[in-house]
Amino acid sequence: MTRFLEEQGVVPVAVTGHSVGEVAAAWASGALPLADAVKVIYFRSAYQGKTAGAGQMTAVACSSEDIQQYLDEPRFNAINLAGINSAKGITLAGDIEQLTLLEAELKDKGVRLKRLDLDYAFHSQFMDVIEEGVIEALDSIQPGQTRVPFYSTVTGAELEGSELKADYWWHNIRQPVLFKPSIDALLEQGNSVFVEIGAHPVLSGYINEGLRTHQRKGLVISTLSRDDDRLYTLQSAYAKLLLSGALTNFSQTFPVTGRCVDLPSYPWQRERFWHPVTSESMGLLYRHYEHPLLGYRLKHHPMSWESELDTQRQPWLADHKVGDGVLFPGAGFVELALAAALSAQARDVLDVEELEILSPLLLSDQHSKMVRLHLLSDSGQLRVESRERGSDEEWNTHLRGRVIAQSRGLSLAIERLHCLRVCLILREKPTCKPPAQLVSITAQLFKRCNPVGSIRIR
Repeated sequence: MTRFLEEQGVVPVAVTGHSVGEVAAAWASGALPLADAVKVIYFRSAYQGKTAGAGQMTAVACSSEDIQQYLDEPRFNAINLAGINSAKGITLAGDIEQLTLLEAELKDKGVRLKRLDLDYAFHSQFMDVIEEGVIEALDSIQPGQTRVPFYSTVTGAELEGSELKADYWWHNIRQPVLFKPSIDALLEQGNSVFVEIGAHPVLSGYINEGLRTHQRKGLVISTLSRDDDRLYTLQSAYAKLLLSGALTNFSQTFPVTGRCVDLPSYPWQRERFWHPVTSESMGLLYRHYEHPLLGYRLKHHPMSWESELDTQRQPWLADHKVGDGVLFPGAGFVELALAAALSAQARDVLDVEELEILSPLLLSDQHSKMVRLHLLSDSGQLRVESRERGSDEEWNTHLRGRVIAQSRGLSLAIERLHCLRVCLILREKPTCKPPAQLVSITAQLFKRCNPVGSIRIR
C-alpha cells in the first residue's frame, strides 16, 4: 500500500507506527532494509507465539493517570499498562483473573471498556520470558539513518534510525505503546493530515481525539476496510488527499503537461435586466411614506394606502393601553381618515362623518400589523382593515366612515388645532400655541382616560 501511494506521488513527511506496525513505519522511513524488517516481524511473532494463554488484553476508555491508581494496588500486580493511545484511551494487559476483577470495578463506575479477542498479554511482564531469545535472534540487523522522520512509539519522540537495533525491538515488545505522545509530537510539528496504512481503520479515532485535544483542524484518511473493495478504498484515499491540498506533486497523476491558451472573453450583450416592482413585490426600495400612520400609497390602487404598525416601529403607540393589551387609539383612526382625505383632495377643511369602529386594532411588539385604508373618491367612503404581516389570512375590517371636503376660510383656532394634531403624531414641539380653552378640555380628557404614557399637552 505504501508503494502504491508512492507511485501516485504520495510521499510522507513523517511516519509512526502502533506496536508491530512500528516495523513497517521503520521500513517506510528508510531506517530498516526490507529484509531486516521481515526478520523483525518473523522473530517477533515467533517468540510472542510462545506466550499464548498466559494472559489477555482490555481496551479502556480512560486516561493513563486515572488507571494508574488501580495498577498501584497489590491486588492488580499482574496487570500492566500496555498502551497509551489517546487522552481517554488506554490498553491493559495481564492476568485474566485480575483483568476480570478490575473490569468489574470499572464498569460499576461507568467506565467503558472491551476485552480484546486475543490470547496474549503483549507489552506486559508476561513477555519477559522471551527477552533473551528476541535480542539474540535480531542481533544481525543493520538499521541506518532515516530518510523520512521516524517518530517512535517506544520513546514518544523522533529517532534518527540508527537506534533501531535488537534491544530497541525488544522494548517494542515489552514497553507500553506510546501512541499518544508520538501523535502529540507530530501535531506539535504542524502535521495535520494523517494516512492510516492497515487492513482496517483502527487508529483513526485516537488520532482524531488528538486533533481535538490540540484544537487543530485536520484529516485522517484510512486506506483499507475489511468490508469494502480494496482498490476502491485505496483510490478513494488518494482522491481525499488530492482534495485536502496535502499533495503538491501531481506529476504522477498528470504526467502530460497541457498547453495553456488564452480564451476569448464572453460576448456580453450589455442589456439591462432589472425587474420592475410589481403589486406582489414588497417594493422596499421604492416606498414613499406620505404619513407616519397612513404609510405609502399602493401602486396599482392610488386611493389605497398601506403601513406597518407595531410598538417597535412606533413605540409611542404602546402608550395607549387597555388592561394588558395595546389598542390603536380612536384618534388614530380619525388621523388616518383625515390624512388620506388631505392626501387625496388637499382641502383645508374636512368633515369626518358616520365614523364607525367595528373591531379593535390590537398592536404588539412581536408581530407587525399590515394596515390598509381604502378611500372612494366619489363618495368619500373609507374603510380601514388589517392582518398580520406575512400571513394569508382574511383582512379584518376595523373602521368604516366618510370624509367630506368643506370650502376654504377656516378659523385661526381650527388651524392651530390641526397644527397641534400633526405635532403630537410626529412627537415634535408645536410651532403655534393652542387656545387656552382647547388645553383645558384636553387636560380633563387626559385625567379621565386610560394611561397614555409620555405624551402631554403643554
